[in-house]
Amino acid sequence: MEESGFLKEHKITKTERILLSKGKHPTDMRLKIYKYLKRKICVDSLNEMQKVFIKKNESNKTANKTTFYRTMKLFKKKA
Repeated sequence: MEESGFLKEHKITKTERILLSKGKHPTDMRLKIYKYLKRKICVDSLNEMQKVFIKKNESNKTANKTTFYRTMKLFKKKA
């Protein structure tokens, strides 16, 4: 895989490499959720995961919730 631009400027982590190999850009939310799921023996409910990943800041709550659900949908699709 050829690395360009931003990716050449920093060392790519194993998690980033996995996401890139699936054709997905390693966004902050994707990296956090992937690492969280990888550590879990038993996966929590979506409601429990929401509490971990969705900030309670009302001005940004919708964006965080949307990003969370899009990421979960992506992981389900790529699994």
